[in-house]
Amino acid sequence: MNKEIKEKWIKALRSGEYKQGRGYLRRDSGEGDRYCCLGVLAKECLGGEWVKKDGLGIYFNQLSDSVWIYRDNFSGEYKWGSFTKSITDHLEIKDPEWMDYLTDMNDNKYMNFDQIADWIEIHL
Repeated sequence: MNKEIKEKWIKALRSGEYKQGRGYLRRDSGEGDRYCCLGVLAKECLGGEWVKKDGLGIYFNQLSDSVWIYRDNFSGEYKWGSFTKSITDHLEIKDPEWMDYLTDMNDNKYMNFDQIADWIEIHL
C-alpha cells in the first residue's frame, strides 16, 4: 500500500476523532457521524463530496462514483458499494480481497479501530 496514505489512515483510525459504526461508510447516528474503517480511509485520504441519501445513509462520490450507498431492488435495504479498481490502484493495494477483510473485521468481528489499524500496519 502507498506508504503516505497508509500512515495517514492508521493515524486517523487511532486518533479517537472518529466514532466507529457498522454497515455504512459513514452514517449519522443521531449522536454524530459514525464511520467504518473504510469510511475513515475515504474521508481522510480520498477526498470527494459526502451527500446524505434518503435520510438513511451517506452517499460518497469520488473518482466517478467509486464508493456509494445503494438501495437493493429486491430487499429494499440500503447497502454499500465498493472502491473501484482505479482507487485500489491509487492506494497501491495488491490484495484483491482487502476490502472484504476490512469489512468483515469492522462489521462482523466487531474489531475496534486500534485492532484494525494494527492489521493494516502488518498486512497492507
